[in-house]
Amino acid sequence: RSGAMAAQVSIQARDCNITQNECQLGDSKLEVTVAWSRLVQDKLWITRGANEEL
Repeated sequence: RSGAMAAQVSIQARDCNITQNECQLGDSKLEVTVAWSRLVQDKLWITRGANEEL
């Protein structure tokens, strides 16, 4: 049944690189991977055509 299990993982935000964390869901182990990048800082930068320096 969906929603029968729940867990929480706390991941601290980073400017770049990769963060990996694990949590236990019943008999299963869940690995979460987040790839961080500051390549695009905001939507306004994208709409300007990405011609400005970061």
